[in-house]
Amino acid sequence: MRFLWAAPEHSTHSGFSHCLFPMSEDLTRDDGGVPFLASRVRRIFPTGESRIADAVAAAGLSAAGRNWRRAVVLVLGSEKTDPSDIPVAEARRYLERLGVPLLVWSVVAPEERAKTSDWGPVEDASTRLRLGRAVDRLLDHLDDQRIVWVDGSHLPQRIAVASRAPFNALAGETAPAQ
Repeated sequence: MRFLWAAPEHSTHSGFSHCLFPMSEDLTRDDGGVPFLASRVRRIFPTGESRIADAVAAAGLSAAGRNWRRAVVLVLGSEKTDPSDIPVAEARRYLERLGVPLLVWSVVAPEERAKTSDWGPVEDASTRLRLGRAVDRLLDHLDDQRIVWVDGSHLPQRIAVASRAPFNALAGETAPAQ
């Protein structure tokens, strides 16, 4: 797991101005569970507004490059505006094209949050219990994902899974060939 902050750091290099979204180091279950980590990860935010749609796209690109089970979890607070360069719908389409699922959680009580969201369905994570349930659903979602490496040059549309043969990647066991 990584955390990415939506307020970018601006810099200039070789005459070009760019912004980078600060990201945590890789964190594992040994570092604590999601609720524990989310309550303890701290960063001094760069000055400027959060660019949520831009940050979601950057997080999706980072997740896609890892070749692991993945999802981007957007945690919404009480932000009312987003000065991102790309619209929310474009960020969502970008993640879809990358094959990175997007889950949206809100830490704002339902009665205090906006009634509509351009981000699609929003899961309530505003209490410790609700956050725990959201994390459980995220883990179920990740457990359903499969990553397959295919040797050689093959067209993606020509590859099909023949059956749900048992496979234990941790033990290096594969099902017998059929």
